[in-house]
Amino acid sequence: MSEETGPVSVDDVLAAIQQKNLAQAKAHFNDVMGAKINDALDAEKVKIANVVFNNHSEESEEEVEAPEEHDVVDELEDEIEDAFQETEAEVELDAEVD
Repeated sequence: MSEETGPVSVDDVLAAIQQKNLAQAKAHFNDVMGAKINDALDAEKVKIANVVFNNHSEESEEEVEAPEEHDVVDELEDEIEDAFQETEAEVELDAEVD
């Protein structure tokens, strides 16, 4: 994780991008993605355990479905892409002003 206390958030990734600290942004991005993937895997493990040990049917499991891994990744990638576009626009404006 990062030097900061607490979990890393998307805001930390965006702040690092805005500060043009791409190494830190990459580390934060990897931390956020790792946490989201672990959460999704943990939710899937619980679903499988319920099916195996509690004889729950697949129909009831679909009602409590965890977010799909690719949905979480797509959402985060969209947020980061938007931040990059905003940063590029700011850099272009700064270049025009200078």
